[in-house]
Amino acid sequence: MPERSRISLPRAPPPVYIPSKGRCWKVKGTVTLMASEGIPATVVVEPEEYEEYKKWLSGSSVSLLQLPKSGMGVCYCRNFILDAAGDGWFWIMDDDIQSFHTNGVERSDPTTLITAKEVLNIVHNLDPITKDEKVALVGLEYRVFSNSRGKLAHVVGEYQVDSYVNVCAALNKQRLPPGIRYHFNVREDYDFALQVIYHGLTTLRLKWMSFNAPSMGTLAGGMYDYYSNERACIAQATVFSQKWNKTSERVMKGPAGNKRPDLRVKWSSLKKLMPLQREYNQTLEAERSKASGDKKRRKTEENDSADSSN
Repeated sequence: MPERSRISLPRAPPPVYIPSKGRCWKVKGTVTLMASEGIPATVVVEPEEYEEYKKWLSGSSVSLLQLPKSGMGVCYCRNFILDAAGDGWFWIMDDDIQSFHTNGVERSDPTTLITAKEVLNIVHNLDPITKDEKVALVGLEYRVFSNSRGKLAHVVGEYQVDSYVNVCAALNKQRLPPGIRYHFNVREDYDFALQVIYHGLTTLRLKWMSFNAPSMGTLAGGMYDYYSNERACIAQATVFSQKWNKTSERVMKGPAGNKRPDLRVKWSSLKKLMPLQREYNQTLEAERSKASGDKKRRKTEENDSADSSN
């Protein structure tokens, strides 16, 4: 692994977890970034890849955590991390991040390359993260979007409020809603962010700090095989849009000739749409409860009738 840098970390840096699959020995990615800076990150892998990753990470600052089962998908891995993480802040980062960057004050200012240690130091000393108890999920921006500040109504200053957080996310376990879990093998991060917002908590995405990573489903390993399965993507997009029917819709994304089924969440309208989603869910739950009660009552009446006949 690469030589460690000399930049210091805080006394108690937040844990960094990196789910990884089929990307052992990759020259550049999140794992090598952490190892080159001596950051004590933890890579989470499936059982059959454990020994190979162990050889690769030997002698580095990066430790290894083995999943109980293989082939269970991205949500299984992320939920395993949720259970393993202690209280307070921790990070879940995809394994294909190439670099981190910050922007200047003006939109035209050049982007500056920064270290992963600087990311951890800066993020966890920001007032919204340290002082606002409602902030439970924080993320960085894609580098390509990091200069597009202030375009949407729900952007407050240099933070995108109540929107998606993916690829590189900091979570506060004490602030998260009880029992929250990752669902779906497509856009599981969208669903997770929506759950946080649904429960009245806040997500923040730093518009001025960004990461650089390949486009979704373009790099071998990870979820590449899944994203190549159009039927599976369609099925997951359908279920997602049914769950969040007031706040999302199914769409086709990608360049001409290579479009794939995907989802669009109406992030800029969530302030208006989320109350409708809550109302819909409450109505649906009441209907399900009534149907369940009616079924039990009919069953009881049938049993009473059978007893009377005997």
